[in-house]
Amino acid sequence: MRKSIFSLALLLACGSIHAQDEAPTAVVKVENDYKPIVVQVNKRGFTPTMASDEEITPLELKFSKLASPFAGFTSERNIRELLRGQESSAPGYARVGYGTGGSADAKLAYRLKTGENGIMRMIAALDGFNANVRGQYRDWDSRMYRTLLDADYTHEFSGLTLNVTGTFKNRAFNYQSTGKEVNITDKQNSKDYIIAAKGTGKLAGPFSYSFNAGYTHSRRAYANGLDQHMAQNRISAGGTAAYEIYDNELRRVGTDVQLDLYTYNSFMRKGSFGYSNFLSADINPFIDFNFEGWKLVLGTNINLLTSGGPAIAIAPDIKVEGNINSNLSLYASITGGRTSNGFERLDAISPYWSFEQNCAGCRQLKPTYKVVDFMAGSRVSLAPFSFDFYAGYAYTKDNLLQTIKYSTVYNYDALLYVDIAQQNTHDFYIGGRAGCDLLGWLKLAADVRYDHWNCDNGNILVMNPQFYAALEAEAEPLDGLVINAGYSLTRYTAGDTNGRLDNRYDLHARASYRINSMFGVFLQGEDLLNNRYYQYAGYFSRGIRGLAGVTVDF
Repeated sequence: MRKSIFSLALLLACGSIHAQDEAPTAVVKVENDYKPIVVQVNKRGFTPTMASDEEITPLELKFSKLASPFAGFTSERNIRELLRGQESSAPGYARVGYGTGGSADAKLAYRLKTGENGIMRMIAALDGFNANVRGQYRDWDSRMYRTLLDADYTHEFSGLTLNVTGTFKNRAFNYQSTGKEVNITDKQNSKDYIIAAKGTGKLAGPFSYSFNAGYTHSRRAYANGLDQHMAQNRISAGGTAAYEIYDNELRRVGTDVQLDLYTYNSFMRKGSFGYSNFLSADINPFIDFNFEGWKLVLGTNINLLTSGGPAIAIAPDIKVEGNINSNLSLYASITGGRTSNGFERLDAISPYWSFEQNCAGCRQLKPTYKVVDFMAGSRVSLAPFSFDFYAGYAYTKDNLLQTIKYSTVYNYDALLYVDIAQQNTHDFYIGGRAGCDLLGWLKLAADVRYDHWNCDNGNILVMNPQFYAALEAEAEPLDGLVINAGYSLTRYTAGDTNGRLDNRYDLHARASYRINSMFGVFLQGEDLLNNRYYQYAGYFSRGIRGLAGVTVDF
């Protein structure tokens, strides 16, 4: 029986826009890389309960990590991810691959059922590269390797599901040299130690709840030539309490609460860094309604902060969605919230971020405050096609932006690094997605988006995508053979004086084949057009590259 597995992907360049508080040096052209950041606030699922027997079932458009134009560093692939076409019910999974430019990819995963109600899962993974890469001034030997050790245990109790997780992450890399022949350290690394627990359950009657608690120690060694490490501790706790009513239009009343305590080591608290420990509290009361096929959520995101900004920030959290008929649904939302800018957010922007020890402009980053993000759209389902059209406006205070800076080491401008600047931004956007399922074995998806950005310094916006378009396809022409291919185009925003960066073109493909129930093989190529674009501020992508490997289920 032919099985078709579809994962289509398109990650849009929507999110945060950033600006710098001080202009770069005259010798540095502001050609900064852009990384969209989604402000994370506590959100609930928004799936309406339909009153009609005819429900709209549009094609699910999943976002492929490989196709993402702004995917995470080290690899365009999530190292937890199984290769599509290689999924199985076997408890063990192993993968090993090697490719151009010293590209390596390895994963070992195993899940173990403990008794009737427990599952243990363990993962060890490595990916990265060591290659000669185009630089701002000359080619340089770039290396970036990421390792992951992860274990979690889930147990089903009567009325409670409990999960406990322990994780270690390490990212070993080097900064780009400016060309000066100086003796600088090549031992940069970023480590995360994480322990966390979460649970969901129901009490007697209509009461439901969830909770979470965790501790993360983030450590950055020898960043930017510094002789001491930077460290951040994050202690988190939170949960949701709700009273559920499903026999009338009022469906649920409750609140989300999340507390995060950030502390920093003495090296970051003293001197020019001047970091302060602080507590951030998010409170999100809400009411859910259902009426005649429509769902309405009325809520408010409230953030309390002990340092780094106004003590209180309030943003709306309102969503509505419903069916017009069996083929058409409409939706709209007005949301916002404030997010602290800890190490985890900076790592998501670029692995090459840093601060200077003796920099007059260095300061603790303010939290990012999305004052409002209004969006409205419609979904259309006309089998085998589905469409999604949307438009909106977002106003964000203290958004994050990458800028180019140099680190002075031994009286030389020796290292190029990513400095994080902040500025208020406006974004008017419009876009659409389309997908179709042809013949049960060929699936297509397209994605288009236009953004009009504005801030006080237009040159800061040169790395922000103004237009993005992508096409993805997946086919399973034979049992066990899955082929993925995609193409995307990105046009950037023009700066006030710097003009516009060259367009970004990305062509990628991957094929995986399951030989039997145990073994599989895969082959993939990235940036097949060899378009050397800015992946991060001052840091070019590696260009065309390939990877081949095998998978084993056991």
